Parts: sequence; C-alpha cells; structure tokens
Amino acid sequence: MPKTLILIAALIAASPLSAKSLPLDNKPPTQVARLLACKDLADSAARLACYDRETAAVGDAINRRDLVMVDREAVKTARRSLFGFSIPSLGGILGNDRDELKELDGQVAFASQRGDGTYVIGLQDGTQWTQTDDRTLALDPRKGDKVFVHRAAMGSYMLNVGRMPGIRVKRVN
Repeated sequence: MPKTLILIAALIAASPLSAKSLPLDNKPPTQVARLLACKDLADSAARLACYDRETAAVGDAINRRDLVMVDREAVKTARRSLFGFSIPSLGGILGNDRDELKELDGQVAFASQRGDGTYVIGLQDGTQWTQTDDRTLALDPRKGDKVFVHRAAMGSYMLNVGRMPGIRVKRVN
C-alpha cells in the first residue's frame, strides 16, 4: 500500500459500534469491520478469541501505518488548516459535505501592502491570504484585528477585517 494513501477510521470506544450502523458512504476499513463483527459471535470463548485476533490485526495495521485513527477534533483541526485550499474530496477522510468548514475567524498576525495596493494578511493560526481584487480598506489591518474569512461565489473567499467591507482573497500557504 503506498505511503501516501492513509486510511482514517474513528472508533468510539465508549459504545459498541457495529459495521451495520455506519452510513454506507463511510464504511470502516476491512480490519475494523472484522473487529466489529466479533461482537456478533454468541459463544463467549469464540468472541474473546475473535477480539484478541482482530485487535492484534488492527494494532499491526496501525504500527505499519496502513491504518491511522483520528478523533473528530483532529479532523476539525485538519479541516481548519486546509481551509482556503482547493483539495480533492479524499474519499471522505475528512468527513463529508455537512462537516465542511465554510468560514473561519481569527486575528491578524501581520499585514503588508504590496506595490499595487493589495494586501497580504497573515493570521495568528499561520495561514496567509493575498488579496485578489482591487478594493481598498478604510484602515490598514493591524496586528490583533479580528478577521473573518468565508467562502464566496465560484470557489473564492472573502476576508473581512473588523467591520470593514470584505476583500476577495486566496490562500497562499
């Protein structure tokens, strides 16, 4: 299996989760499905043997990095760090459309104005945005100013500094 291909699965340890209860578009990886199937065995000894065998297989897959487990918070963090980039769907690895991040807020870490009058604005989360339209801002953005970035028409993004009208931007890092 190529190193670039990583399967992500989330297991909820607090409750028994069956493969049948997952949505069809979010099937668990084979190793996880086999582990979940163990709960259906009626015989206690067979069920325990199944759990022992399949947890070892899942552990081996994790150690080989064929299977990577993440929780919902890690997915949210990844989505936030990728906001503004045009990326493929990745087969649902980062959730589905209802989980899609449509906006983010933050604070200005730095802002600079280029020779053509447009801005490059860096946020405290490390993201950098460059202005793509020719709108002017009433006041230059300053460190600590509140920023709101949201999806706009046709795959573009709008960035508002404070209560000023937005400027069209694209993510540069």
